[in-house]
Amino acid sequence: MSSSVEQWEQYYRTGAFATGPVGVDGSYDLEVKSLWLDFFSAMPSNARVLDIGTGNGVVASIALEASRQSQLNLEVHGSDLAQIQPMQDVPNAASRLQGAIFHPGVSTEKLPMADASFDAVSAHYAFEYSKAEPALRQIHRVLKPGGRALFVLHHHASVLANNARETIHEGNYVVNEAKLYAKLRALLGYQGDSQEVALQRSEPLRNAIRDVKALFQQVAPRGSGQMLGVALDAVQKLMRMHGQLPTRDLVAEIDRAEQELQDAIQRVRDLLNVAQSDEDMARLQKLSQGLGFDSEGALLLHHNKTNLLGWTLALRKRLTGLAVL
Repeated sequence: MSSSVEQWEQYYRTGAFATGPVGVDGSYDLEVKSLWLDFFSAMPSNARVLDIGTGNGVVASIALEASRQSQLNLEVHGSDLAQIQPMQDVPNAASRLQGAIFHPGVSTEKLPMADASFDAVSAHYAFEYSKAEPALRQIHRVLKPGGRALFVLHHHASVLANNARETIHEGNYVVNEAKLYAKLRALLGYQGDSQEVALQRSEPLRNAIRDVKALFQQVAPRGSGQMLGVALDAVQKLMRMHGQLPTRDLVAEIDRAEQELQDAIQRVRDLLNVAQSDEDMARLQKLSQGLGFDSEGALLLHHNKTNLLGWTLALRKRLTGLAVL
């Protein structure tokens, strides 16, 4: 298992549900919600649905909602390479996810499901993290003839990709330029000094906090600065622990806070690494057609009409001329 997968597991343990703009209920809304509701509502009664890279099951929950609204009695499955446990981690899971069947530790490139066992496959910011050809072969194998697949994929110029670039810049500034956590650790060895000496030794940390705050005030008006705000909040909490915990325990807390920030940086690096360009999507369509799918084309997905969120790719497994697996 890669360290990146472990970081995603820790992220899911927080109960995080959707990735990107969400509604008041923490799930997708507007165009994104409509996209998935329309897809699942078009399924036949008693259809079996597989949501790959399901995370904490946000798309699975929309499938269940569509099933209830249209009285379809869908059988909804969610798989993920991470060791997910949505029924335990997601707030209100009993109402949101009741009836879904989750398969943790499952690679899309090696799906354990039977041949021709699903009517539909969905993936939201998930398929692009897999290796395209073996993943498409597996999706083709588990779909029934005529079965449909719908993917939402990251776009290299989307709002989320741009936010990811800003997050990486902010995180690197906190850790490598301001050295916020390193300066906090350096202060801990001087607990026994006089107040005057302690103030002198705390100056590098105070300067770092001042610099991070200045950058936060600079970028906040344009909607950035989330990573800076998280770091500042963490340092304030850690400073309140100063003198209340043994030095060793406080250092461990600082290390944990810094590692959480590094993990967040790695997750958005992963996003940028898999974000799809026009050329990437053209290759993906060509590959899918060669493996036995008909493609309805790659389309842009927006939120609130103006915010570019990603690509959509709709596929259908051909009734004849199937790929040789």
